[in-house]
Parts: sequence; C-alpha cells; structure tokens
Amino acid sequence: MKEITLKTLGVSIVIRPTRLEPDHGFVDFEHDMRMEIGTRGHVDPRQRCRIYKADLLKLAKYIRLHVGEDLPHGILPSPVFYPLELDFNTQALTGEIGSWEDGEFSIRWMISSGRSDREPSVYIGCETMVDVREALRWAADLERLAAELK
Repeated sequence: MKEITLKTLGVSIVIRPTRLEPDHGFVDFEHDMRMEIGTRGHVDPRQRCRIYKADLLKLAKYIRLHVGEDLPHGILPSPVFYPLELDFNTQALTGEIGSWEDGEFSIRWMISSGRSDREPSVYIGCETMVDVREALRWAADLERLAAELK
C-alpha cells in the first residue's frame, strides 16, 4: 500500500496505510507530520488512525471545492473537515489562484493525540501553505485509495 503525502511549506502530511479492509470499506493508517530541516520546533505526532471510504472521497471533494475553478480568484476559508473517526481534522483557509498551475492557500492540519474517551481531545498540528497543484494531486491520491475499497 502506497504512502499518501501532502507536501506543504515546511511540513509533509503523511498517510501510511497499514491495513486495507475492502469488505468493510475502511483503511487503517499511521498518520505523521514530517517537519523539513530548518523548520523551528519538532512535532512527531504519529498516530494509528482509521478512515472510511466515504470520508476519503469527502476529503478529496473538500479540497477540490475549496480550490474551485481553474480561473484567477481569491479563496475564502472553508469549514473544518472532520472524518467520522475524529482521528484528525483539517481546514482549508485563504489563498489566491491564478490557475490550477499557479496558486496556493493556507491549510491547518490537526492530528488527535490519541487520548482516551474519558479525557478531552487534544490535537497537535500545523498551519502552512500548500500549492494548488499539490493539493489537487493529493486529492487524486485519496480518490485512488478509496477506489481500492468497496
């Protein structure tokens, strides 16, 4: 199973599938944020997570809708995206697009710390810039992973 990575300014957000359950429509994965050399601070929030096919497709659609048309335009923030399992959340924020080949927007990515059900959720994450071309490539990778599930 292929790793799916969203490369942003200073951080790579990695989804590493560990178990594919096509009959049950989900994939278990390890979730990681890799900081680039020279980025101040260190975050190593590796977590074991689960995501369902429907959420993979919704996340890909979320990114595509946020980017919008292949025309010059400004981008306003989208609502926060939460998958069913709440193992992570993301919010696509403001940006500018000249075209799908020339544009960027901010993205906030938060990974659950994996605390127990009885304790409040704690999320660790980043806010950074992502190229539109990279975000659309990543959305296509999510759709390919979803296609492997029933």
